[in-house]
Amino acid sequence: MKKSNITIILMAFLLSASPIFAQDQSQKRVAKKEKIKAMKIEFVKTELSLTESEAQAFWPVYNKHEENVKKLRMEHREVRKKLKGKSIDEMSDAEALEVVDGEMLFRERKMDLDKNFHADLKRVLPIKKVLKFHKAQHQFKRKLLKRMHGKRGGGKHHGGPRGMEEEAPDLED
Repeated sequence: MKKSNITIILMAFLLSASPIFAQDQSQKRVAKKEKIKAMKIEFVKTELSLTESEAQAFWPVYNKHEENVKKLRMEHREVRKKLKGKSIDEMSDAEALEVVDGEMLFRERKMDLDKNFHADLKRVLPIKKVLKFHKAQHQFKRKLLKRMHGKRGGGKHHGGPRGMEEEAPDLED
């Protein structure tokens, strides 16, 4: 009798604890995204060396674009969730068409957002800083991907993205 009570109590504890572990993972994921976002902002600030007036004009445009891209990705993710887990061979022709057309629509909408953002950047920044911004975006992405690849490949990790702990790294490769 005692064994069965202990087993029941243990099972109840494990079942009640699993949402806590899932929530903890979700919180870690959100914290990681926020940390990357903060590092990206700091990286862009350093690379662009914006004047105060440029910064006042740039950051609202940047934040609006980031929010629009985030919304678009969330919409795209919801559409793709419908067919998640199905192999291509298991899909009907209509479902396959939905996936292919959905991808094209997503890319078109993303391109439209990027074009509008580019036009807005040219309106608020000197053209050389627009070019520096695009270069900084590319460099940050490369550094982040290198860091992620290094972590998966068993590389050593000492804090933030490699070469991006506290200061902006020397990005000339």
